[in-house]
Amino acid sequence: MVDTAVVFLVRGADANWRSGVERFAASLATTPAGCSYKFYVVAKGFASGMEKAAAIGRLMHFEPTVVEVSDDAFDIGAYRDAMASIGEELVCFMNTHAEILAPGWLRKLVIAIRRPGMGMVGATGSFESLSQIDVHFPAFPNVHIRTNAFMIRRLDTAGMLASLSIRDKLDAFMVESGPRSLTRRLVERGLDVAVVARSGRPYSPPLWPWSGTYRQQDQHSLLIGDNQTRAYRDAPWASKRDLVRRTWGHHLQLGNRLSWG
Repeated sequence: MVDTAVVFLVRGADANWRSGVERFAASLATTPAGCSYKFYVVAKGFASGMEKAAAIGRLMHFEPTVVEVSDDAFDIGAYRDAMASIGEELVCFMNTHAEILAPGWLRKLVIAIRRPGMGMVGATGSFESLSQIDVHFPAFPNVHIRTNAFMIRRLDTAGMLASLSIRDKLDAFMVESGPRSLTRRLVERGLDVAVVARSGRPYSPPLWPWSGTYRQQDQHSLLIGDNQTRAYRDAPWASKRDLVRRTWGHHLQLGNRLSWG
């Protein structure tokens, strides 16, 4: 019995949704998952039925179950609304910008989340704080799994997202990295979170700055990329340096201990 769902979000209101769908479909077709899964496409925000059909048509080879949701609650709200249609125990969410980069990617995530005490795993994590846009965000280091590509248990997702009110982008940011983020709520329950590298190794938060994944060196250990990892890759050196400082700060110094909570 298949107990893992792969959920790909397609947002037709994104100007570059066509390239996003093409990029994701190509990576899914050429990069073995390493284990069985049920594939879901969550569709929202399309201007016409023709555009929606074109997006879904590009993914028909993967035999998706299509779930349509409204476009008024951002990515995390779309995941919340889709949960009623998903029955598998483990759910891997990926947004419109996702690109799979290494074979065995899904198996590596599954093995990591099945470790004792693990609550959530992701392809990338960050210490960045958005306190400059709202003082309610936790100060740096604000440890959180990024929600571009992450895996969690269905019951945990449904329970934590069901009552959320996501009215604007700030609310969506709060779910990812606010004082009651998914990461912090799981940690409060006594569960662990980890970033899973291309090798399959799960990194606990103190080791994220040296995992070779998000905004580090050439991101050589990245398992699943997105628009932010590509922006870092293509940025000039001065911009890269600023992104690294904003994301990891002094925690890149060897021997520096992470304190958060």
